[in-house]
Amino acid sequence: MSFTGCAISLVGRYSQEGGKADIYLDGEKAGEIDAYIVERTNDNDLWHAYDLKPGKHTLRIVPRSDADNRSKGKKLVIESAVSFVPRK
Repeated sequence: MSFTGCAISLVGRYSQEGGKADIYLDGEKAGEIDAYIVERTNDNDLWHAYDLKPGKHTLRIVPRSDADNRSKGKKLVIESAVSFVPRK
């Protein structure tokens, strides 16, 4: 996906069935998502990058075949991507 801005956040669901994915930003590996979370906890910021050079960027999400040892599955649910533009 492409976006324009100086930051991006991937919003989704962590769960006891969460899986993993590698994140590539502008063609370079920029991190990973591990969507597993322990019971009775909550979070929705799967991954983010701040302080990017303002402008157009590309983001690629590559699901992986592994998961946290405690995970009961390999689910990866991304509900939205929020990009941020610099103030003028």
